[in-house]
Amino acid sequence: MDRLLATPPGRLIYLVDDDIEAALGDTSLPDDYRDRLIRFHGDYHADLVARADTLVVTSDALLRKFSGHRDVRIVHPHWHLDAADDRHFDALADGGDVHAMHLGTASHQAGLEFLVPVIEALLERFGRFHFTYVGHAPRLGALDSHPRVHRRRPQAWSRYRRTLRRQRVHLGLYPLPDTPFNRARSPSKVLEHAIVGAVGVYSRAWPTAANLAECAILAGPKEADWIAALSAYLEEPQRLRPLAQAARRVIGGLNDAKAQRRFWADVFGIRL
Repeated sequence: MDRLLATPPGRLIYLVDDDIEAALGDTSLPDDYRDRLIRFHGDYHADLVARADTLVVTSDALLRKFSGHRDVRIVHPHWHLDAADDRHFDALADGGDVHAMHLGTASHQAGLEFLVPVIEALLERFGRFHFTYVGHAPRLGALDSHPRVHRRRPQAWSRYRRTLRRQRVHLGLYPLPDTPFNRARSPSKVLEHAIVGAVGVYSRAWPTAANLAECAILAGPKEADWIAALSAYLEEPQRLRPLAQAARRVIGGLNDAKAQRRFWADVFGIRL
């Protein structure tokens, strides 16, 4: 990037996947993660935005943020993996366990912390409820010793994709503090949930959630809102399967490789 800024190419296309400027004041982000974004913004991001001939962004919030740029375009995430079928819901009819997972990385630490009292209440109330999260070290305090709480270590990207293809989950939990940084997050996690066959559970304030009301569970900003929303489905787990089927129809149509190729061909001026 130093060489790029020192000797600009004939045309510069800059892909922006986060509202990096908004991270500067977002204390819900982990300190080390926010510090890296602060350094990146000061060293490169602002100059890259200013010099870019084309900005490619991944959310409506970023599209609005950069609406004054001379050429800004939005691309939706694509995974080279298909949405899962719904066979793993068969066991729920016979009283099988309900598996929920938080698929967030370190940048979603605040969301995982928000879930602690939610998970605690659900574990106490529903004996078939299991919860899994990703982390290098235990992060849930006393809950980490609970027999129905499971932790998986982070994996390299290529291995994670292989693991994801084989994994099956009933509920994908994705709470987001309502901050400008989080409002600009792409819908990538929605596709990730579809790949593992999970019904997504999202913060109602996340702009993407407004398009998912018919195929996901939406909850308010308080822990009690999440406990109530999830309890309604854990009391009647058979209600989850129709949501998963609806999500497969809606989200499968968004995960379109041909549309992705057409988009980049247009950006690069390539005739397919």
